[in-house]
Amino acid sequence: MTKNEAQIISNEWKPFSLEKLKERLRGLADPGYQAFHSKLIPGTENVLGVRTPKLRALAREIQKGDWEAFLGENDRTWYENDILQALVTAGAKMEPQERLSRIRDFLPRIENWAVCDIFCGSLKDADRYPELYWEFLQPYFQSRQPYELRFAVVMLLSHFVKKEYLEQSYHLLDRVRHEDYYVRMGVAWAVSIYFVHYPEETLAYLRDSRLDDWTYNKALQKITESYRVSPEGKAQIRAMKRPDAATIPIIAVTANAFSEDIAATRNAGMNAHISKPIDFEIFRKTVESLLKDRKNSRTGKEENSNETDQKI
Repeated sequence: MTKNEAQIISNEWKPFSLEKLKERLRGLADPGYQAFHSKLIPGTENVLGVRTPKLRALAREIQKGDWEAFLGENDRTWYENDILQALVTAGAKMEPQERLSRIRDFLPRIENWAVCDIFCGSLKDADRYPELYWEFLQPYFQSRQPYELRFAVVMLLSHFVKKEYLEQSYHLLDRVRHEDYYVRMGVAWAVSIYFVHYPEETLAYLRDSRLDDWTYNKALQKITESYRVSPEGKAQIRAMKRPDAATIPIIAVTANAFSEDIAATRNAGMNAHISKPIDFEIFRKTVESLLKDRKNSRTGKEENSNETDQKI
């Protein structure tokens, strides 16, 4: 981009115009992507269908203009408005304390995992000022609001997978108690990321953890799904002693759809393979088939056990 082009972009958002922003978003919308992405964030009814890379590019444009006016608009016409607010809050030039204040103001707007996770991954200041952000996050681990709590958990896996924060991170994850699916999935995801980077330490943590059974088993599943975990590591995880942990079906969901890719997922210990973009009818039938096989397997084991008991 030339200096003149950069100046034109900067001037486009000085002053900021909400109507111009709406026009730009409409022009970037993709109906096919809208249908696909809406399925990924159930309950969010105002998805326009703008792909994330285009939203990131638009956010960078706004950051070069009157970004403060943009953040002050607080427009929520579309889901994409929340994503843009998150990206500009994370990326605009400001002092660390001002950003933390704006983060605090933005958190109540988060109503789905996508806004939460994009926001967390975009907050590069957390890597520059880790102690400041670590202290900022602590109260959110006590929150009863699901997306405040998920925000804290995803910030851990995004910025604090470091040796000096290991024990404290395990302690925080172990204390999370919430019934919300996305909170528990966030904890399971975090544990799997810590395992990828610190397998021995995370294995020791898992052996003594106080995670509820669902979150614990889901963490094991996500570890075994990872291509960054060795076959030996996956076998070790599958052998962990908690109810049903070793029998959780694992589905590889990937854009790699060649026969050798499918064979590789089988060799890695996964039970099925589904290609992206996901056909949810195929996904449903695959899950039903795996659960049926699992049930039959468990029934067979119980019958064998009963026969053994009778012989004894």
